[in-house]
Amino acid sequence: MDANVEAGDLVSICDGGEPGGGDIEEEEVRHDENVEPFVGMEFSSVVEAQQFYTAYGCRLGFGVRINTNTKRKDGLSSVRMVCSKEGFSIRHKQEEMRMVSDGNLGTPQKEKSNKRSGCMAYIRFKRLNNGAWKVSAFNAKHNHDLVDSPAKKIISRSLNGMTQEEKLLVSEIRAQNVSALEILHYLAEKADGIHKPCSKKKDVSDVIPEENRRLVGVDVETTLVYFRKKQEEDPEFFFAVETDDDGVAINILWVDGRARRAYVEFGDVVTFDMTHNTNKDCMPLGVFIGVNHHGQNIIFGCCLLRNEQATNFNWLFRTWMQAMYNKAPISIITDQNLTMRAAIQEVFPKAVHRCCQWHAMRKAREQLLVYYDTKDGFENEFCDVINRSLTMADFESSWKKMLQKYELEDNSHLNTMYKKREEWVPASFRGTFFGNLSTTEISEGMNAVMKLLVDNHTSIYRFVLQLEKLVEEIWQKESDEDCRTINGTPQLWSRNNMEVDARRVYTRNIFSMFKEILKESTNGVVVEVERDRLYQVDITCHPLVPNWVPETHRVWIDRTDDTISCSCKGYEFIGLLCAHAIKVMQHVGIESLPCRYIVKRWTKGANENAKSGELYIVGMENLMGPRKSGEVETMRYATLYPKLVELVKLASKSGEAYKYVDGKLDEMKAIILLMMTSKGVGAYDPPRAGEVEAGVTTSSQITHAVISSQEKTSQAEEYDGPPLLQCKGRKRKLR
Repeated sequence: MDANVEAGDLVSICDGGEPGGGDIEEEEVRHDENVEPFVGMEFSSVVEAQQFYTAYGCRLGFGVRINTNTKRKDGLSSVRMVCSKEGFSIRHKQEEMRMVSDGNLGTPQKEKSNKRSGCMAYIRFKRLNNGAWKVSAFNAKHNHDLVDSPAKKIISRSLNGMTQEEKLLVSEIRAQNVSALEILHYLAEKADGIHKPCSKKKDVSDVIPEENRRLVGVDVETTLVYFRKKQEEDPEFFFAVETDDDGVAINILWVDGRARRAYVEFGDVVTFDMTHNTNKDCMPLGVFIGVNHHGQNIIFGCCLLRNEQATNFNWLFRTWMQAMYNKAPISIITDQNLTMRAAIQEVFPKAVHRCCQWHAMRKAREQLLVYYDTKDGFENEFCDVINRSLTMADFESSWKKMLQKYELEDNSHLNTMYKKREEWVPASFRGTFFGNLSTTEISEGMNAVMKLLVDNHTSIYRFVLQLEKLVEEIWQKESDEDCRTINGTPQLWSRNNMEVDARRVYTRNIFSMFKEILKESTNGVVVEVERDRLYQVDITCHPLVPNWVPETHRVWIDRTDDTISCSCKGYEFIGLLCAHAIKVMQHVGIESLPCRYIVKRWTKGANENAKSGELYIVGMENLMGPRKSGEVETMRYATLYPKLVELVKLASKSGEAYKYVDGKLDEMKAIILLMMTSKGVGAYDPPRAGEVEAGVTTSSQITHAVISSQEKTSQAEEYDGPPLLQCKGRKRKLR
């Protein structure tokens, strides 16, 4: 400690950075850096003095750090800066003491070099009465070699410290998932050569953790402020937070307006999957995913849960249903999670719940790998029994024969799979629409992408920002595919009228699927069982599949209205006519594609409402019923609000336009009040944008707490970063 510190002074020992522990900000140094310090040299500020000595050390080849700060009631009075090799490390002193005492080194520790040598070089700056700073003491003598090579100076933190501009640049580049090494090479090139002083890889890697540390205690609040800004931009943006008794956020759900509109058209089938350890709080990420009219992924909402307990799943599914205008999916696919299954049965009692076949087959491979290797043909027959059984009776019969053939009747894993067959075997769900989705592999693919974007050190706020980029990329892919569908005409494979009709109505990707089905319809032979009522399609071989197992499909048709049904249930499962039905239709003389078998969700204009933002209000009123008037009012509000905002922006640019719009608004208000009074309905006062809480009219419609944007936190006020939620009282922390 400095011997000149007077009584009553407050002394703080720092290991680097400016007084108070922060980094030294860079300003233009007024003194010539080639001048050696001397007692009496004056500076206009302490920052200028510190920067001068840092630059002096960089030029000579030694690092510097702040050793002591002396503070008085009127502020900082003196600063002592020393060589980075001043003193000795604590570990070095402890080892010396143990060796002197009894020679016992204790538990072996990882060998670590001592970077300090007891160097006595230092400089002290003292504040003058006029506010200037001067050098009051200086010792230039070092007891170690100085670093004379610019490339070697990189190892010293004070010689190569990143500027605030560089940190900001690194942060922006890291946000695009560029590796630290690639950023380091970029900074080196920017510094005109790899051998000039630059940052180390660790300095670049530490930028994001440094930002995460700044979010400690205000991470969730910052995220909620971001959500509220999103809601101002998009009134249909939905978010909700569940808190515990202590006000700590335990579950978070958010859905953007485009997803809510798209769900109206494509919410018939949904997959839901959880990903673990993708943020520093280890809150599992849940993603609701569907399929759009191009067969592409579409995200219907994201959530972060504290854990996978039944109460959390119940809150999640009920709140998500509110976001989706209380429209339940027809079918939902999840992994084999018992608590999740119970919550789905409670919240979506009419939905068909299917467990992920991909998960079941992956576990089977882990348990049965030895049989795959030792029993010839078992793996192929195992997959065929599962995927090619058309009915549960066929599956059960084939399964028992397979176990007997390979002598696996006592295998515990196969018996467990058989007991749960109703949950995952495809034959159990062939009569339900799943949009050609048999597994949550789509969700798994999305999870794999997320793990490339974030890791278990990512803050929730940064995690949400990265996820937003992924969502935007998905919407862009849909937009690109819309353009390809509109501007391009796929080639026909044949002159079949059904193919011409399909090209006219289906999107490009779905038409490609239909074209493959049409090609399959050329294979096999039609056998008439009952004229104009029942036919049989026998497929004894396949030109592209060796060792084909013969198949027989029964097709029922009613010529009075040309309705058709196949035993494979392809149309019910996918929404496209199967090859067997098409073959029989052509056999009986049906040449065109019947309108009744064209599912709107696969057509070119299926997303018009979602894309334009125009919700089909009347249809939604019929869907939700009169008791759901609050949601209908919110939908109307969300539709009209952006139009009025745009109108106000245009009208405010011209005095004449302003007067015209102002008069028309008064006139419209009077007419609307008259209309509502004549119908015996009270005047509806729509909520302001900031009052639309989580996409519903009143916050009371959400049964769990939603953290208010009017709360404050002192820690958030000190945070110099993204906008923060302000909260009164004690800090709220994620535990």
